[in-house]
Amino acid sequence: MSQIFLPNPVNNKRLEVRLDRTYDIIYYGRNNVYPQEQEQLRLISPLIKSSTALLEDFINGSGWEFNSDVVLNSLGQTARDLLNLVAMDYAKYNGFALWTGNNPLGEVTEVKHIPFEYNRLGLPNEKGQVDFIAVSNNWEQDPYKLPQGGHLEPEYYPVFDPRTASQGVLEGSANGQVLYFSGLEQGQYPLSTFDVINQTAESDDAIQVYERHHIKRGFHGQTIFRYPGKLETD
Repeated sequence: MSQIFLPNPVNNKRLEVRLDRTYDIIYYGRNNVYPQEQEQLRLISPLIKSSTALLEDFINGSGWEFNSDVVLNSLGQTARDLLNLVAMDYAKYNGFALWTGNNPLGEVTEVKHIPFEYNRLGLPNEKGQVDFIAVSNNWEQDPYKLPQGGHLEPEYYPVFDPRTASQGVLEGSANGQVLYFSGLEQGQYPLSTFDVINQTAESDDAIQVYERHHIKRGFHGQTIFRYPGKLETD
């Protein structure tokens, strides 16, 4: 596996990335599982869960004013359904991704949500631009998600571009495009919305684990000291 280590130009201290030539992707964090690690941290932190839920509601707002019940894909998901999924991802990762199907005229015929943590940016071309997105639900390479003896096999999609959407259809090689949005320049990954309080969340979780452990054992350090009698003076 050939890799080149380089810092993210925006978040060079908080988010390190690599160029990986095995899967032709830019690593998302040093181990390529930054968003997966952030999601696990979110799940154990009541503070982060409640904060991202509030942000999700804010992003959703009142939903679509018109056509919220229009079905947008073969899964039967409506515009409102996709908005909910996009808002959830953006509230956690500062980004979202959508797969689009196209007809020979390049028109979008179907839209599906791709969980943001499944996406990895492809290697930049000679102009420094990212032309494709690699998608997998198992970048952590969990053996329980792989068939016996299997290995990671991402799917690759061109970056969304209406100007080239019809080309693959006409050539008979199209499998759709991916609209990847993070508000950053191409080739850069976003930090999670709660990255700045990661250490606080980890500390809170450690404290909760400590308290649960001692409560279950019927002992807690706060119960050691007791003052006999009552304090009756002012």
